[in-house]
Amino acid sequence: QERRRSDGSAIRTLSSLMRGEPMTGTLRSPEFAAGPVLAFWLCGHDGYPDKPAKRVNSVRLRDAAGGAVLFEAWPPRNDAAVQVRWDTAGLAGKRVVLEVADGDTGDAYAWLAIGGIEGGPALPPVSPRALADRTAGGADLAARLGLREVVPQLRRMVARPGDPEARAAAARGLATLAPSEAVEALAPIVGDAAQPIGLRERLGVILGELNLPSAHVAVTAAFKAAPYRVQQSWAVALAGNHDGAEAFLQAVGQGLASPRLLQLGGVRNRIQRAAPLDWQARLETLTRGIPAADEARDKLIAARRNAYALADAKAAAGQKIFEANCAACHQVDGKGGLVGPQLTGIGNRGLERLCEDILDPNRNVDHAFRQSVLTLKDGETMSGLFRREEGGVLVLANAAGAEFTVAKPDVVKREESPLSLMPENFGEAIPEADFHNLLAFLLSRR
Repeated sequence: QERRRSDGSAIRTLSSLMRGEPMTGTLRSPEFAAGPVLAFWLCGHDGYPDKPAKRVNSVRLRDAAGGAVLFEAWPPRNDAAVQVRWDTAGLAGKRVVLEVADGDTGDAYAWLAIGGIEGGPALPPVSPRALADRTAGGADLAARLGLREVVPQLRRMVARPGDPEARAAAARGLATLAPSEAVEALAPIVGDAAQPIGLRERLGVILGELNLPSAHVAVTAAFKAAPYRVQQSWAVALAGNHDGAEAFLQAVGQGLASPRLLQLGGVRNRIQRAAPLDWQARLETLTRGIPAADEARDKLIAARRNAYALADAKAAAGQKIFEANCAACHQVDGKGGLVGPQLTGIGNRGLERLCEDILDPNRNVDHAFRQSVLTLKDGETMSGLFRREEGGVLVLANAAGAEFTVAKPDVVKREESPLSLMPENFGEAIPEADFHNLLAFLLSRR
């Protein structure tokens, strides 16, 4: 895009405005050796001009080996480009990467553009978007023509960081030309929370539609840490064939996938057509007692997820929120209770799934942490997480993490509830600012 410079002349820039202001992304250059000076022209914005800068749009020079930020500049909050000059003489010969990041999801004043780079890599001759479209077109064409000789290139394209659309196109081509190799290449990415969630969703659909046991195993294993909207796409893909539908039902039964997915008409209809063994009875069993989707709760999850990107969240403050609200039942890094799942490495689940797990704990409940409901001789019912048996008593834990006992002779019926012991009211009990701090703490545990 052509932009005006502060001296009145025009300059050709690479701009994040062209795909729409709410879009975000990061562009990284190839590695290069730092020289004495790095200069470039920069224009754009960092939030509405009548509000403080968000500091989410920037240009950074990073150490190629360790990733440390060596220099950083923010847009001038102006449509006209100004020149930025960094004295990099102290870095001479060091391998570095230039990074341009647009992290602003706003509907206006949410873009930046860079051009006229001196002492660093040249801008690409065409936009990265156009290059990605060409790559995707090539991958699709190779699959249509049955060009098995390009399978190694497709595998490299899938694995290499880059545009998600191009990587997904390469994955589709690979699945057509070499299904078994596609499973080997795609499975690690689908289960990697560090990969773009949109890419993981697309690759999971590709695997789900492959009628291969290894592909079904890869997708169902990834359900455990995937957000619900991604689980929906994978469930529809798996339910499209007999073996995939069977694998999906088993995943729900094992607590890997949310049973609420079975309440979706599109998933149920596909399972019916695929007709795995005893599918009707299994659906009834797996959905018994499961609460229906709650629109208000879904909106709360989306609101907290979207607001987090704009929040000044602090992990240190979040640790205190965790200790006050969660540590009685959950353990992180060896500290806390073990009533609920231990959470070391929980940050790998990502922002969206963490919001779901905290605000809608009954959406995904592992079998090991479902409540036991006891009916006593006097008609009273008691519920809690079963811990162990000690002689003539059953030991359970309540929602506060405290253990209590029930005499075995007093119990006439013991059932497993599909619900979690975790309270459902953290959306109201934890103020939004504290909730963001809690998320920052959990996301830091990777």
